[in-house]
Amino acid sequence: MKSKFKPYYAYFVLAMVLMCRMMVQWHWKGFGFAYGYTGTGEQFGDKFFEMSKFYPQLKNWYGLLAGLLYTVPYSFFGLVAGKISDGVNRKLFLGIVIALSGLTMGVSGFVSSFAVFSVMRIFSGMLNSASNPLSFSLIADYFPPEKRATANSLIQAGNYIGGGLSSLTIILISMYGW
Repeated sequence: MKSKFKPYYAYFVLAMVLMCRMMVQWHWKGFGFAYGYTGTGEQFGDKFFEMSKFYPQLKNWYGLLAGLLYTVPYSFFGLVAGKISDGVNRKLFLGIVIALSGLTMGVSGFVSSFAVFSVMRIFSGMLNSASNPLSFSLIADYFPPEKRATANSLIQAGNYIGGGLSSLTIILISMYGW
């Protein structure tokens, strides 16, 4: 039996899920933007600032890393995560997925092994895809049917906001050398 609609908590859950969706897209789009980034001034050609200089293999393998190694796990693990989410605490599962997704991005930024970087892209795709069924399931748990379309469209807006934040990040790095 569904519980009574509690708007404050439901909108809090929506805000948390929206932030998760933004972060997922920020990570995903960030790889593409970071690959094309070239440092300016003293940063130009510096391996610390330029991903393509740090991993010279990217020139030959970018399509594989941005495409196949990310999207195939993304496509299939979303199905698995959807099935798992039916029987677990979805809030906890989403929290774990987002934390692990952030960890894959963090590891990607600090390793010098192209093989480890590639494995992190696979795990990043898997974990990011899990956020989709979890997000929509949580909305179904906390919002009545007449409010779900609006809540789901806000989650989808998070995808584009996250992509925009990714682009903005590269602009800020370019302008201020962060």
